[in-house]
Amino acid sequence: MRRLPVVFLVIMLTLISFLPASAKAEDRSKTVPATRISPDRLSYPPLDFQVPRAERFLMKNGTVVYFFQDREVPVVNVQAFLKAGSLQDPDGKEGLAELTATVMRTGGIRSLSGRGVDERLDFLAAEAGLAAGPQAITATLSVLKKDLEEGLAIFSGILRYPVFEEEKLHLAKELKKEDLRRIADDPQRLAFREFNRFFYRNSPWGRLSSLASIDAVRRQDLVGWHQSFFSPRNLLIAISGDVSRKEAEAALERHFGTWTAQDFPVMVTSPPTPRQRGIRLIPKEISQSIVIVGHPAPPKSAPDYHAFEVLDFLLGSGGFFSRIFQEVRTDRGLAYSTGSFYRDRRNHGLFGAYAFTGTKSTLPVLTLLEQILAKSEKGAFTEKDLQLAKDSLLNSFLFSFQSPEQIVKSRLSVEFDGLPADFLETYRERIRRVTLDDLQVAADRWLDAGRASILVLGNPRDFGGSLESFGSVTKAP
Repeated sequence: MRRLPVVFLVIMLTLISFLPASAKAEDRSKTVPATRISPDRLSYPPLDFQVPRAERFLMKNGTVVYFFQDREVPVVNVQAFLKAGSLQDPDGKEGLAELTATVMRTGGIRSLSGRGVDERLDFLAAEAGLAAGPQAITATLSVLKKDLEEGLAIFSGILRYPVFEEEKLHLAKELKKEDLRRIADDPQRLAFREFNRFFYRNSPWGRLSSLASIDAVRRQDLVGWHQSFFSPRNLLIAISGDVSRKEAEAALERHFGTWTAQDFPVMVTSPPTPRQRGIRLIPKEISQSIVIVGHPAPPKSAPDYHAFEVLDFLLGSGGFFSRIFQEVRTDRGLAYSTGSFYRDRRNHGLFGAYAFTGTKSTLPVLTLLEQILAKSEKGAFTEKDLQLAKDSLLNSFLFSFQSPEQIVKSRLSVEFDGLPADFLETYRERIRRVTLDDLQVAADRWLDAGRASILVLGNPRDFGGSLESFGSVTKAP
């Protein structure tokens, strides 16, 4: 009796196999659409997305805190942003802020040696780190909810009571010097580093660390830098994850509340002044060249910031659809990598168009890059181009809020950069309002060839022409 179901199944499969092909096709036709619709013709209801909000509160000592609760995983993330960075490095000791941040993390705290800090963090499966940029030092902590108390004790110790062990300072300096020595062997890194120096010539933004400046740094310099700039009123904190606001406030007050505010230097760094056109050549006997064309650009607070962001997307940062990629790589095959970048700083911006090309194509590529930028001043884009760019930027904006850490950081960054409180809420509408006329006005204002800073790295003997035909050239030492 148990074999009957099996026998029945075999009989049914045999009968189905003898059905006419037309019958089976007819059956399938019931599930296959008669006509196929292009994805471009599909319509969807508008996406309803509200920018997530983080709570803001002040600690008793004046520290600003942004908070966002998320119970999905039992982890708490803390981010601290100090309003000081490498722009505050003294002359002759460039790299001091970076070394300070590095050795704060590795060089021990009042209650633990550097090795002890590493061991406790490893035992807790926690992560902590510091990094220095031009305008900020950022510190991060990720720790399990159950270990938040000990994690914050270590984290606050790193920020408030660093010991700066001599051995760890020596190691950090040696590692940094070795990193500097290797830059010459990496053409791309060398080119963009030297472009930064050239674009910001005679500005604090253009001062870079060197073997000599790193050698000049002593432990007392790190102690002095920390004492000068680390203050609760010079700090913003973001905390997110599996913690309530009440728990977060209490924990932060326990570990940071006794940190009294002190006077710190007023840090006003003037934006770099626009300069006349200049060309810097870095001779290097390699078979490829790197070409970078830089221009001043608007800061985030500028009225034409949103228009310029759309313009940058259309010119080069939009990938395959961008004008630079299409004309330099797709249409002419002159570069294996090309595009643009836009760095929107607090009080200024920097735009750059770049290409990595063969040596013999160096001058044609430079010519083409400048032609593409010049055309953008004369209305080179269509309404279709504009809509594609705006849709892409609006879609990518949503991915800025995927995690609790991103949400609190985005809110904190608005205050850190001195932007209006509703900057995030109004971003999408301002992008939608950008017109072709706005693009042309922004291009005309910012992409003036007379103010371009051009850097070329390559072997000038194989350029097949003279770089001087583009303007006055200076050679890097």
